[in-house]
Amino acid sequence: MAPRFRPTRFQNVRWRGDVLYYRYNDENGQRREVRFGKGSPREARDAQEAAQERADRARAGLIDLREEQVLEHSRKPIENHIEEYRQHLVGKGDSEKHIRDTLAYIRRWARECSVRHLTQADPAQLNQFLIDLHRSARTRNAYRLSILGLLRWATNYGRLKFNPCPAGLIQKASENADRRRLSRAMTPEEFQSLLVVAPPKRRAYYLLAALTGLRWREIRRLRWGDVDLHAGIVTAQASQTKNQQRADLPLLDPVVEALKEIRPRTPLLSNPIFRGEVTLKTWRLYLQRAGVLGPNMENYVDELGRQLDRKCLRLTFATWLKDAGVDLRDAQKLLRHADPKTTMTHYADLRLENLRAALAKLESSLGETEREAPAPLPFDTQNDISIDHRSDRNR
Repeated sequence: MAPRFRPTRFQNVRWRGDVLYYRYNDENGQRREVRFGKGSPREARDAQEAAQERADRARAGLIDLREEQVLEHSRKPIENHIEEYRQHLVGKGDSEKHIRDTLAYIRRWARECSVRHLTQADPAQLNQFLIDLHRSARTRNAYRLSILGLLRWATNYGRLKFNPCPAGLIQKASENADRRRLSRAMTPEEFQSLLVVAPPKRRAYYLLAALTGLRWREIRRLRWGDVDLHAGIVTAQASQTKNQQRADLPLLDPVVEALKEIRPRTPLLSNPIFRGEVTLKTWRLYLQRAGVLGPNMENYVDELGRQLDRKCLRLTFATWLKDAGVDLRDAQKLLRHADPKTTMTHYADLRLENLRAALAKLESSLGETEREAPAPLPFDTQNDISIDHRSDRNR
């Protein structure tokens, strides 16, 4: 049974349990009951008088009710807006991990910058907060996007009158200039050694990653209904890809044979091909068994600081495309990049032997130029010049 109302010494304020409520007549003259929360009856009375005054002024046409609603929203604690923003992201269909990370970034910013209301957001303070994170450029940009997304949503949906932190005032970190972890491509010999020691399911996993360019998480989400082994096509559904776009990719014969080897006799099209994602620990273990890494993880990081991490198979695919002379536009489509600069910047692993081959071509070209004798001039330069001088003096 719900607790009954108990009066206070203020006429329009009363208790219900340990929570205060107040009543006022809104701009349409209707009686409204508002939950104030915990506090003192005097504080609830002050809130009631302020609400009644706003309603009276709106009824008299002295204030714009829409602006007043925006102002009222802006006075709410930021945690209320964060919860509403979470519901907005859920309605958009964002993943649980994305929503969890986004809200964690926003709450850390609000906590460390003492932002209790959205109107307290300050661009200079936000820029300093991003600098003080001392994290990678990609992580700082993730914080930036999450916070700007909240403020943009609040502005568009009437929680703020204007955006206090426009995107142009918040500096974006350069991810190209601050790449903390670099991957390197595997050589064909290293990859072949890995396939020899890998069991059938792991071998199929690695072949899909190295010969289609699919990301590891995209491979993990594949179902048997996404693979047409007869036509040699794998389909990455839009809901499972990074860019939220469907992709139909060709399968080479080694990949088709590896999938046929692990395919059940009567697979359900809705069943996943792989049970879970290959962990980094397992990946390193098979690299050691293949002899690519030493017993103490030797060769995991090369002299340039590049690692043989799990991302290296996608980089390997792009590098092999380049080595095979595949056109940049075709490589961009296979890697599903929106910008060809991404294909060139992040996935073109120019090996030292490629550079040596290029320099050898240059050296050969220069050698041929030096061996060519200069063509004789059709006249004697010295005699002609002296004749010209004499002719000038005779003049």
